[in-house]
Amino acid sequence: MSVVSLPEVARRLATLVGRRYGAIQRLADSSGYNRTSVERYLKGERLPPLEFLACVADDHGVTLDWLAGREPQGHESADEAAAATPAPDPRLDLDPDILEALRLLQKLPRRSRLLLTALIREMLPPDE
Repeated sequence: MSVVSLPEVARRLATLVGRRYGAIQRLADSSGYNRTSVERYLKGERLPPLEFLACVADDHGVTLDWLAGREPQGHESADEAAAATPAPDPRLDLDPDILEALRLLQKLPRRSRLLLTALIREMLPPDE
């Protein structure tokens, strides 16, 4: 059984998120955790809860194992994480307004994204 290293979790979080105030506040807003807690996670003062780590992993396209320091291969820099994000499928040919709405939706806190997704599904006609 691998042990999760608090300093390694903090280092990898900081690699993905950065330590600037704006980046920390955006992460706090998107994850639903307060800024002080996020700062403590980034400094290695507290081990983040699983829900927080899952939110960060999903948003940055990394695995929980990598973020927890249990997976040596993976994204060793934020640039690599960004480069590993899959490009949109050119076959989708989405309307620019829809693409902008999707970009805005991604900036919302996770709970808000889930709520809006559920509302949109309710508005769609049933599959036949």
